[in-house]
Amino acid sequence: MSLLDTGTDTITVFPEETYQDSYGNTQRRPSQSGVVVVGCRMQPMASMRLFPSNDATQQQTIYATWRLIARDAPLGVWSRVEWQGKTLSVRSGPERRRYSSTTSHITALLQEER
Repeated sequence: MSLLDTGTDTITVFPEETYQDSYGNTQRRPSQSGVVVVGCRMQPMASMRLFPSNDATQQQTIYATWRLIARDAPLGVWSRVEWQGKTLSVRSGPERRRYSSTTSHITALLQEER
């Protein structure tokens, strides 16, 4: 049994789709319907605070980053992921690793703005 098959997290992936904007150009966006991915792993990577100016009393933005490891997921650059009430966007990847049938998986860095 592989660690890739025993993940404890469940996510909902909204795969990227193409559409025509009002000018007739082809654009991409997350779809309205989600796909549930069971058995993946979400590893915390980092949190970063950004202040809009040197005045620390103003509104601050916190970016939290996680690494997704799953056997397979319909991820794309424009996909959106929901996990534990958080909405995440793809910041790096997705990288499909096709080593063998037992070790192939997909990884991506996901970021949430709070």
